[in-house]
Amino acid sequence: RGLPMHGVYKVNPEKCLYIMRISVGWQHEDGGLKASSIEGGQITNTRDLLPSRPSDKRWRIAGMGHMDSDSFEDILWQHEDGTLAIWHMNGLNLQDAHVLNPSHPGSGWRMRAVIDADRDGHAYLVFQHSSGVLGLWRMSHGTMISARFIATTPTGSGWSIIGPWNR
Repeated sequence: RGLPMHGVYKVNPEKCLYIMRISVGWQHEDGGLKASSIEGGQITNTRDLLPSRPSDKRWRIAGMGHMDSDSFEDILWQHEDGTLAIWHMNGLNLQDAHVLNPSHPGSGWRMRAVIDADRDGHAYLVFQHSSGVLGLWRMSHGTMISARFIATTPTGSGWSIIGPWNR
């Protein structure tokens, strides 16, 4: 309890992610960060990320994805006040951290997922407004290069997007 899973985290870029061998990132309610390897449905190894927590526990993981040209997953953060930041990772180790540009999506917007919508290597941040409207920011190295609204919730109010779904 207290350790929600946040996306697939590729710790070793040389190993392919198979359905029976994956890595996941976790954030504890106190802000602590860990990564676990899962093989054959069993957690086989869990290690702390370095640093093992953000400096302020009001930062929550909003998504994980490739935000630069290396092969490591990066961690996207959203503060309680809406501010967005990124940790560029090298495996389990923080390489660089900075606030995104722009640093805030606006009142009522929460980041929900990181996707590569057109498979061009550029990440897109998926946002959802408190009204249900969805928006996309196309990113390049931590800077928004375009933005657009994409949809409203498909089935009425009360629904929140949880992330990409590969069919």
